[in-house]
Amino acid sequence: MSKVIFFNGPPGCGKDTISNMYAKDFYHIKMAAPLKVGCYNLFFGINDHKLSPMEIVDSLENFKEDKVLPENDLTWRQFLIETSENHMKPLFGDDIFGRIVRDSMKHIEDFTDFNKKGFVVSDSGFVEEALPVIYEMDPENCVLIRLHRDGCDFSKDSRSYIELEEYNVAQYDVQNNGTVEECVLSIDSILYKEEII
Repeated sequence: MSKVIFFNGPPGCGKDTISNMYAKDFYHIKMAAPLKVGCYNLFFGINDHKLSPMEIVDSLENFKEDKVLPENDLTWRQFLIETSENHMKPLFGDDIFGRIVRDSMKHIEDFTDFNKKGFVVSDSGFVEEALPVIYEMDPENCVLIRLHRDGCDFSKDSRSYIELEEYNVAQYDVQNNGTVEECVLSIDSILYKEEII
């Protein structure tokens, strides 16, 4: 059974940077990827597969504080939050992105030459989204790492720190105020302890 590392923390705390450090052994997946890819295609047209979904997600990171359209003040970050919280979740349920990620994980395991230890989910911010993955992969195969960094908070985000102990998922708080390498060493010790790596 695949292992799952959930990273949770405010924008700028290092979730993606840390997740990428585990890319050799874990498949990096994001809860917000389907939303970002859909919104990208809405404004820029279907990209004829010139960019992979993760390349689209990464490209949006570069201009998430830019305006969607010059004639209004809505940034890409605000647009994605608006679409998620006021359209997708009310129509399809609070766990919609978790169900999509769960199904993507199953597809990756079943239909690809999957030779990784599991998955890193770098943008966990809602319990409801984590639960479909936890129930599919079993709580003992999951760990939650909440990243903290001075000066980073959730004031411009709809996500927050989550608690998964009641679902029997081990959870830890890690400070990321030093180097990336120091943070990874702290996380590695947790992952060894929890038999994730």
